[in-house]
Amino acid sequence: MASGWSLRKYDRVTKDLNSLEDVLRISERTGTDPEVLRIIFLQKEVRRMMKLYGKMLKKREKLLEEWRSGMSIVEIAEKERFSPILLVHILLPAMEISKKKTKKMVKNPEIAPDGRLEREIREAMVIDYLYSPKAHDEQRKRGMEGESRLFEWLDSMGVEYIKEDDMEKGEGMKTPDALLKKPMKLFGREVIWFDSKSLFGDPEELKRAYEKQFKHYLEVFGPGAVIYWYGFVEVEDMPTEILVLDSSFI
Repeated sequence: MASGWSLRKYDRVTKDLNSLEDVLRISERTGTDPEVLRIIFLQKEVRRMMKLYGKMLKKREKLLEEWRSGMSIVEIAEKERFSPILLVHILLPAMEISKKKTKKMVKNPEIAPDGRLEREIREAMVIDYLYSPKAHDEQRKRGMEGESRLFEWLDSMGVEYIKEDDMEKGEGMKTPDALLKKPMKLFGREVIWFDSKSLFGDPEELKRAYEKQFKHYLEVFGPGAVIYWYGFVEVEDMPTEILVLDSSFI
């Protein structure tokens, strides 16, 4: 059975993981796969941005003043240790550019009303490793690859299942990536569903996913398994009916 990280190991490995530049250094020091560390760092950064976003929104007029005085979007973002693309989404509405148009401009900077904004949005798209269209594409690709690996493994085992897209859903009903047509035994435990996560299952992620997804699957379908392709932390409060795995099990 797949074995997760201890909380002590997670804290030790990630304590100094505060930038992408830290990834290789910590990988060499600890022997941890650099891609796993990169995913862990990106998840930490997303949470930090979520916490910081409200504060940035409150001082948007000051930020706009700095931009009008000559600082670029990327320079302001670096000063504030904030996402340049999220800063675009704060500054442009403060310039009375609609949120809808702002969203289009992030995907197509050439429609920006002037050369400076076009240039700075393009720069933000290159710099931003969390919220740029490229970052979103990479995240979506990782998710699709994880699901494909799960389906390939189920097929190789001769397991019959229904994909999430083919399930009948009631209003507001949450469904896993694969619902088995009959239960199977895995590591001595019965599972009826699988969910694929192209993430690292750190304590915050596991808690979030349990509250938003896993507990509903458990109530509606019964026991199941979730695969965190980049690893996970062993937590004490996950119900035994939910089997948490990593890529090593296949």
